[in-house]
Amino acid sequence: MNARKTRLLAAWLMGARRHQILLVVLLESFPQTFIDCAAASRSRLIVVIVAEMFIGSKDGLGNSIFEAQQLFEMPAMYAAIFASGALGYGLNLLFRLVERRVVHWAGK
Repeated sequence: MNARKTRLLAAWLMGARRHQILLVVLLESFPQTFIDCAAASRSRLIVVIVAEMFIGSKDGLGNSIFEAQQLFEMPAMYAAIFASGALGYGLNLLFRLVERRVVHWAGK
């Protein structure tokens, strides 16, 4: 974790104890943690959809895309692709809303 040295120094100069300095370090790491969680959720969504396509799942968006492509059902295929994109956008929006609510000091 890389807390800003000025905040750590300010906490130390104000007489903060070790557990209070640890709290400063943890709060300083929250913004990057939320960014990493959002990126990981996007990656997980992609991996799950691709795994559903090729591992042989019976349900899921990946299987729907793959079956529709094999059967030349283009409207169903594009609907499943659009649904997966909407799911990814929704997850990203959810993470941004939670980040804005929980880590309101980020970027300031």
